[in-house]
Amino acid sequence: MLALFISRNFSRPISQLNKKAHELGNDQSSADYHNGFCSELDELNETLDKTDDKLKQNKEFQNELLANVSHDLRTPLTMIKGYAEMIRDISHEDEQQCAEDVAVIVREADRLTALVGEILEYSELQMKDTEDIMSDCDLSKIVGTVTDSFESLFSKDGYIFECSIAENIHVCGNASRLTRAVYNLIDNALRHIGADKWIGVTLKVENGKEVIEIADHGDGIAPDELERIWDKYYTNRQRDGKGVSGLGLAIVKQTIGQHGGMCSAVSEVGKGCTFRLELNKL
Repeated sequence: MLALFISRNFSRPISQLNKKAHELGNDQSSADYHNGFCSELDELNETLDKTDDKLKQNKEFQNELLANVSHDLRTPLTMIKGYAEMIRDISHEDEQQCAEDVAVIVREADRLTALVGEILEYSELQMKDTEDIMSDCDLSKIVGTVTDSFESLFSKDGYIFECSIAENIHVCGNASRLTRAVYNLIDNALRHIGADKWIGVTLKVENGKEVIEIADHGDGIAPDELERIWDKYYTNRQRDGKGVSGLGLAIVKQTIGQHGGMCSAVSEVGKGCTFRLELNKL
């Protein structure tokens, strides 16, 4: 009798956990487990709950991503297909027109590549189960290298990069992530640059913080939008014919947050804006 009593009481929580395991990730789960039978099963239940939460978060993120960027993926693909058909059917005998059509295809292919890159990067940030490896990073070198790469590409078209990069600034962080954050900010400034084609890049130490500032003389951002520009898929500024996925600044914010830092922006409509990253000193 004792053995029968123990087996029945032991099988009940096992059955509950089995049902919960089969319903992992479901929006509506009916499985219920009552703690207290034994510590090992309680720990297993806690693990299943954490796994369930993670699966639901990933599912929600995937649905949200699909809903928000499907249009942006479709647009460049439509352009590439359309201009390729024009070359095939109309402009293949006109060398100048053909070159112009090819240029559109290349531009849209670059846009599509950048879009996919942002989606993959943000997805990786959202779905990582482990922390990035942090080490001593030369922030002066990171900011200087990223700026130089943009300057070498755009200076021939009259773009002006005014740099004030302090030397020997180091931070404990992930060099790859920080490089991407600086890249995204300069890329964002280029998309919204003013008629003077000026971009300011600053790295300094201020009030015990290591500060990166990227400035432009573009149209600026309205005060009621300044806090929202860091949100994923916020589109008023990003997609006004200039942005990519609406994820660029969200990647910056999440990266800097993972480094214990802060992001902010100041702007005056019609005069440009300055994006500011603050990181703790090494």
